[in-house]
Amino acid sequence: ADAYPMPAVNSEFAYKAEVPDTARLREYDMGMGVGGRSGLRVLLNGRTFIDATYNLVYSKAFNGSVGVLEEFGPIDTWHVIQAFRLGIRVPVFQHFGLGADFEYYRRESNFENDNLSQVIQVVRQMRLYIAWEVGRGFTG
Repeated sequence: ADAYPMPAVNSEFAYKAEVPDTARLREYDMGMGVGGRSGLRVLLNGRTFIDATYNLVYSKAFNGSVGVLEEFGPIDTWHVIQAFRLGIRVPVFQHFGLGADFEYYRRESNFENDNLSQVIQVVRQMRLYIAWEVGRGFTG
């Protein structure tokens, strides 16, 4: 379990908040959040072969797009963020290996106002790389 005393999340509607000085307008929401994470690691000859993690965060905004506008009404919001990562590293020769990482990120922002639509953002990323293990190496 995790506690997030002041997470920040992008907000497409932050510009609608009443801010006395527009130079201080933020394009993100700040609030408090809770969440959790889990992971799995598989070792091969004492080295990480597979590494998987999953994170979940629930954040209620207290500053940012929070506010009341005459034409929109209340724009309080909450965000749910999920992140999954899977990494695989395969030994090839002595200190060298090949690796691949896949990451999936999903943000769901819900606004307590019928005039503002839900926002869902999904980002996927993949990396391929050569790994150099300093020290004992992949083969021991």
